[in-house]
Amino acid sequence: MTALADIEGVLLHRLSLLRLGPADAFETIDGFAGQGKARVVEDLRRRRKPAALVSYAGRTRTSSGESCRFSLFVATESLRGVGEPRTGGEGVPGIHRLLDLVRGSLDGTTLPCGVGLTLISEGHMVDDDRLVVFEQRYEIEEGS
Repeated sequence: MTALADIEGVLLHRLSLLRLGPADAFETIDGFAGQGKARVVEDLRRRRKPAALVSYAGRTRTSSGESCRFSLFVATESLRGVGEPRTGGEGVPGIHRLLDLVRGSLDGTTLPCGVGLTLISEGHMVDDDRLVVFEQRYEIEEGS
């Protein structure tokens, strides 16, 4: 299996491309080493948003070898209105657009380090009228 640090580095690089050009989606893209919903949310509250954090989520042995999982935590916030984190507003991408951009950039692709990415789940973590956080979980398999 490709080294975890290499996979994380490639994921961060791929997401950083969404920070530039026409996507202009994220203020913060970083790795995260911590467990538990509360720690992720606490960390995201302190960061400039929209934000994406990449975190190693575990490894599974399969009949054909190994696969590992990475979680991507995507967050946005609103300072103006209740609907804005979901749909976006002037100069602020909504969570729907952010999730679509990340999924479009990663799901079903093979990274330069030779691993394939498959989105296995996407779920809501927080929505408190200011902060919205979703988790996308990807399975990474060698030689996909």
